[in-house]
Amino acid sequence: LKGFFPAIYPGLSTEVSTSKERCFNLVTFIDTPGLVDGSFHYPFPVEDIIVAMARHTDLIYVLFDPIGQALCDRTMNVIERLNEQHATKMRYFLSKADTVPLERDRQKVIVQITQNLSSRIRNKHAFELPSLYIPDK
Repeated sequence: LKGFFPAIYPGLSTEVSTSKERCFNLVTFIDTPGLVDGSFHYPFPVEDIIVAMARHTDLIYVLFDPIGQALCDRTMNVIERLNEQHATKMRYFLSKADTVPLERDRQKVIVQITQNLSSRIRNKHAFELPSLYIPDK
């Protein structure tokens, strides 16, 4: 990672979330930027940094947003690169599932993501795509 400094400094920040339960004292989450295609330019090689950080992790959670750029080429290229060396550490999730109002539409999104992923990654077994959402109160 040292090769990416100091260009990455402006993109780094720390956010501490306290927990009264203290259940996660040995867990650190690293949230990377949402990747977009097109003319947007990051001030550092974001794809290379994500791949480099993966060598230092135990798990890699990939969150797909049903609305947005989840399946853009830049995101899928990073997933493909990560999967080459870290397939056993990777877990995939559909985030913000509650933003898709109809179950039929949510299933369409899941199928689209699954088809796109399965054409890019070479897992030895099937992968899961659980949905994350905020339940109605």
